[in-house]
Amino acid sequence: MLKGKLNSLIKILCITAVLVVLAAAPYFLSQAYVMVLRQILVFAVLSLSWFFFSGITKYISLGSVAFVGTGIYFTSIYLYCMHQPKPLFPFLPFPVIVILAGLTCFALAFAIGIISLRLRGIYFAIATFGIGQLVGGIFGWWQNVTRFVP
Repeated sequence: MLKGKLNSLIKILCITAVLVVLAAAPYFLSQAYVMVLRQILVFAVLSLSWFFFSGITKYISLGSVAFVGTGIYFTSIYLYCMHQPKPLFPFLPFPVIVILAGLTCFALAFAIGIISLRLRGIYFAIATFGIGQLVGGIFGWWQNVTRFVP
């Protein structure tokens, strides 16, 4: 019993130490290393999400990047709208903006999931790839409408 608690305490301490080092990295690393580290973390989280989806459902989804892109795009739009002369969201803190972008992604994923999860096998993979391309095309067109390039 004591050994199990000690192991869990060691795991918590190791995770905490890694998080502290990652949080302090911008203060002792150059900007290039911080950018590389940020990209590594983004791709690690993306691969974890892909692993959890494919591991549980046994589906091969090629459209995960559509949801990541949606979250990034809407976060930047919400931040941009906040810094305008007459802002749409005047005093929204950054965590609330991230939650709003997450809810936007959830709504998109829910709508796409209702349609695409009826497919099986290669048809599902092709449909999710097409959804990723469609979302990218819509955002490319939307930049022309809003004159906004994040």
